[in-house]
Amino acid sequence: MVFYIGDIIPAILLFQSLIFALVLFGDSSFKRRANFLLAAFFLVMAIQFFGLLAPNFGMKWEFFGSMACIYGFAYGPLLYFYSRSLIYKESEFEYKQLIHLLPFGFLAVMAMSKISVCEYAGAIMYLSLIGYIAVSIKGLIKYRNILKQVQSKEGQIELRWLQNFMVIFCLTLLLDIVDQFVLGLDITQGVSSIHLMLLFLINWVFYKGLKQPQIFMGISRNDVNIIQNQQVNTTPKKPNAEEHDELNRLDEFMRSSEIYINPDLNINELAKAVSIPARRLSFLINGFLDKNFIGYINEFRIELAKERLKNPKDEGETISEIMYDVGFSSKSSFNSFFKNHTGMTPSQFRDSNS
Repeated sequence: MVFYIGDIIPAILLFQSLIFALVLFGDSSFKRRANFLLAAFFLVMAIQFFGLLAPNFGMKWEFFGSMACIYGFAYGPLLYFYSRSLIYKESEFEYKQLIHLLPFGFLAVMAMSKISVCEYAGAIMYLSLIGYIAVSIKGLIKYRNILKQVQSKEGQIELRWLQNFMVIFCLTLLLDIVDQFVLGLDITQGVSSIHLMLLFLINWVFYKGLKQPQIFMGISRNDVNIIQNQQVNTTPKKPNAEEHDELNRLDEFMRSSEIYINPDLNINELAKAVSIPARRLSFLINGFLDKNFIGYINEFRIELAKERLKNPKDEGETISEIMYDVGFSSKSSFNSFFKNHTGMTPSQFRDSNS
């Protein structure tokens, strides 16, 4: 057995990927399907690095060399399915989705048959992987736009970490292309900068993927339909009598009930409380108040926060306590909304009114 310094990072990647995959395969939480897909991603990575290290252990399996350029045909679909499983609460596996993995399966069979595929599959693999990541990022952007129309909280449920991961993964791919076809990017003694980036990324995505709060449930198809329906409506300049009455009823209910202090409030819950269909409610808020749902709810929260900052319950009451009491669950979101609304930070506002 021969082991080089440059093999240390691939060995760590192999070990971690395999351990992460086993942990995720054994998960039984409500995110079981999402974690299963992430586990499959890690398992493919473990197989890839096992193939890279196999010759060091005297394993002369030629098909691993032929497989080196096709793993991306599995990474792309798995990342795409993983992102969709986090976005949509009703996301379920359908056998027709396996068609996305057919190129990987077909090329793997060819590689095991000792047929060289890298000569023509390598460039296509990069394009395929970048394409899947681009579609996944587009889906995440659409998801956040919908989220602002139907949910009243931000933060971790926006899945920005997943979008950032995919962007950095794309940059890693571009560096890999440079390393393969233009200029070698080894740091020293065969230590690959690409492997170091992958080591960072898989630890990051594993940590972030498991850190998602239990309250996150994704968006529903009904949430998507609310927005799609809204987009085809023509918004009048002024509300008619019926719409004016509904807007007044909504405002009176919001002020009297303080339903907005619920950090998990969504448009369906509010619609039920005021007896206005969710699509209609979204139309009223966007069309006549010129706000999305989260902006509308947060205005009430900010007004209550201002009152509490002026008149605290006791001398020791902190800004964080007020933030949670009025319905915010993210300090960064609270500070951002507060400053946009008042032109001051919460601390500055409290000091100016003390």
